[in-house]
Amino acid sequence: MNLNLIFMKKLALISLMIVPALLIRVDAQITLNLKVYLEGSFTGTQMSSSLNVMDYLPYQQPYHQAPWGYDGSESVTGIPNVNIVDWILVEILQPEISGGDTSFVMKAKKAAFISTDGYIKDLDGICMLFFPGLDLTSFHVRIIHRNHLLVTSANPLALSNGIFHYDFTISASQAMGGTLSQKEVAAGTWAMIAGNGDGNSQNDNLDKSDVWYVQKNSEGYYTGDFNMDGQVDNDDKVVKWKSNSGKSSPSVALLVPDNLPPMVPFNPQPPDGSTNQPIATYLTWTCFDPEDDPLTYDILFLTKGQTGEFFDPAASFEYNTTYYWKIIAHDDHGNAAEGPLWTFTTMQVPPWQCGDPFTDPRDNQVYSSVQIGTQCWMAENLNIGTLIPGNYLMMNNSIIEKYCYNDSASSCEEYGGLYSWLEMMEYMIVPGQQGICPPGWHVPSIEQWTEMIDFLGGDYVAGGKLKEIYFNHWKPPNTGATNETGFTALPAGVRNYYGNFNYRGYLTNIWTSSQYDETYALYMQMSYSNALLDSWDCDKLLGHSVRCLKN
Repeated sequence: MNLNLIFMKKLALISLMIVPALLIRVDAQITLNLKVYLEGSFTGTQMSSSLNVMDYLPYQQPYHQAPWGYDGSESVTGIPNVNIVDWILVEILQPEISGGDTSFVMKAKKAAFISTDGYIKDLDGICMLFFPGLDLTSFHVRIIHRNHLLVTSANPLALSNGIFHYDFTISASQAMGGTLSQKEVAAGTWAMIAGNGDGNSQNDNLDKSDVWYVQKNSEGYYTGDFNMDGQVDNDDKVVKWKSNSGKSSPSVALLVPDNLPPMVPFNPQPPDGSTNQPIATYLTWTCFDPEDDPLTYDILFLTKGQTGEFFDPAASFEYNTTYYWKIIAHDDHGNAAEGPLWTFTTMQVPPWQCGDPFTDPRDNQVYSSVQIGTQCWMAENLNIGTLIPGNYLMMNNSIIEKYCYNDSASSCEEYGGLYSWLEMMEYMIVPGQQGICPPGWHVPSIEQWTEMIDFLGGDYVAGGKLKEIYFNHWKPPNTGATNETGFTALPAGVRNYYGNFNYRGYLTNIWTSSQYDETYALYMQMSYSNALLDSWDCDKLLGHSVRCLKN
């Protein structure tokens, strides 16, 4: 893990050109003719009013809760007409120019309805939206929807006959951020981007895990219903959220006077200076904002811009390593608070135990292990050596050689290698010796296999307790297979006396280190047709699988 502390610089605000509006007074009232489409509801020519038709739309504006926190009292006694799609929130933004940068002051906001043709209507569902008490000649608008990324007008609204007009749908450039803020839903037609279930202006995994997954299979008025059909289902995740994952709305800096920064983050877990921490340690901390603004966090050396006070590293930390980290908290007004540098040290490498994986130092291949009675076995077939064709004989040449079923290397990766008995024994006839097993392991003798069989209750059931239970390797019926030991015997087949390969899927033959005579050696067999684990003898030149036993 890279421990270099990388301190992220904030992006500078991009200067925006403000087009002067006509200086016409509108007698302390602003009337808006606004058009915008919601991707989730767009059907090809207009938007669907499914939520309305199914009587799921609430009679009170839904933006009073987090993250919007709008305290407006807009409500109706009934949805005014069948063309209403949903509630929407409109903000009036006045530009403030300081030097070469443009920022905005939010002058007013109001909840309203959006209709199937994309036009935003007042609470009667017919008239254009109006804001009484405002006397502005140049302003922008920001449109917020409960499960779409917000959009902000790239230009001031145009004034014509006392009405301010703006159509977001005709071009991506109508919104700040262009194609980052809108999506083309038909040729030349643009819409707000669906999938922002938590309203934080970022389509990320939280919209799937914290919103969609929690609401899955629900029917009604839910933010996880990204296609707005009244059902939270896989279509919302696959068609809408997944296609838009990673997108975010370009932010608009609002001049909010005297907004206070967050508190300095505190209460780190693991505690600062702590030692002997597990490598699966989570990072947590505590932080508050005086105005209860939503906060995001940069975790220096790990990640940036997350919203929760909890971080689960994608991978475990290293053993016996000291880590340094700090948190920077950001509110939504451009304020930040940087915490102190914290440290923790992970635990020493624990001793290896049977059941843990281990690495063969000769080729760095990793094997699993399993405890059966007092014995510790490899839970996979051995796969080491240089592949040679099945019609070649293995030779005493100081090179470990292996056969792979049908001469396919991928077969060895899945089932392990096949070896002649002498090659496996490294041409030394001593029962229980290491042979080609990894250091600290050896080829089990017939007596050691018998000890395992006795522990499992006899040879008529032992095979079933060792066999993998699924049919993706074994042919049906795979009689008696339970794999309750975790040994996971696979039907690797054999390389026969003539150099051909047979019986994969039907049986496995595993060598013992015990010979029968100068020509024959003993092996253990398991079959798809019974639960038996039985010993047989065969020519030492045949190719069988190898399982190693811990010394």
